[in-house]
Amino acid sequence: EYRYGFNGKETDNEIKGSGNGVDFSERMHDTRLGRWLSMDPKFTKYPGFSPYNYCANAPFIIIDKYGEDLIVFGSDQSFQKFKAVLESQFHGLIEIKRDENNKVIMHVRETEALASGSIGVDKQVITNIIEAQKKKEAFIQLDKIISDNCITNVNLVDDDPSVKGGRFRGGELGGSAQTIDVGDAYIRKDWTFANGAGAIIHELVEAHQDQVVNGSKNVKDEIEFNKEFLKNHIPALEAQAKVSGFDKQINQKREDNQIVQVFNMKIKTNEKGLKTESWVLTEYKNEGKNNAPVIIRSGVPVKDVKTSQDNTQVISYKEE
Repeated sequence: EYRYGFNGKETDNEIKGSGNGVDFSERMHDTRLGRWLSMDPKFTKYPGFSPYNYCANAPFIIIDKYGEDLIVFGSDQSFQKFKAVLESQFHGLIEIKRDENNKVIMHVRETEALASGSIGVDKQVITNIIEAQKKKEAFIQLDKIISDNCITNVNLVDDDPSVKGGRFRGGELGGSAQTIDVGDAYIRKDWTFANGAGAIIHELVEAHQDQVVNGSKNVKDEIEFNKEFLKNHIPALEAQAKVSGFDKQINQKREDNQIVQVFNMKIKTNEKGLKTESWVLTEYKNEGKNNAPVIIRSGVPVKDVKTSQDNTQVISYKEE
């Protein structure tokens, strides 16, 4: 028997009957009434909301989960870029804050969240649905890290030439904290094929996988270090693709080591239910001001894409 209901929470069938009660750990939800049976235990932290609300009245982009912290170190200037990139993904619905202990907090702006339900028609409806899904995916990934029962540490730098995008464990055998170059992500915050929010989420997921999920195993040599990197890198790639609005995303340097290639894939389903992969390629080079990325070509359709067994590299492809 399937035991789960609304928001993936476990149903409590013993008291009110099958499917009539959902256990959210801190309070119970009556599915027949669509009401909570008690107030949110943390309602005093959110005076702008009813103590009986759910997810700030925006359940399409927010999930309700309890847990611990994401700790972000770095200068105020670095954090402001980190904040700007993530907030741009949420289109003003969510504010990113950092307290005096460097703990990251997500705050829902009530007015904007309530107004977000009004969208246009025809093509605009489709556009907003896609954007909403990207916003929701970014929120889910960030909330998963903040809401874990353990702490994830990351260190922010700004336009550090030795860190492009991010570095696993700071790029050192004895390192621990993930390093994120927010300057690189900030430049890409409006890109559609490999946006800055996706890049930051990638590094955060990689850090969370390493420090919390897999326990940050100590390594003695580069071979073991690369194995640990790959183990945590693959889930980060999957998260980055979803936040960017794709089913798969692979970033790699071309053979000349000068140009970065970004392969994005979406799965399309036809009227008969047959699924096919649709790939596009974008290339850019880090040659702008402060070695900023400059797009060379974008959205090039490619076919016959063959990837490595771990899906981290494109081995061969043909341009259409």
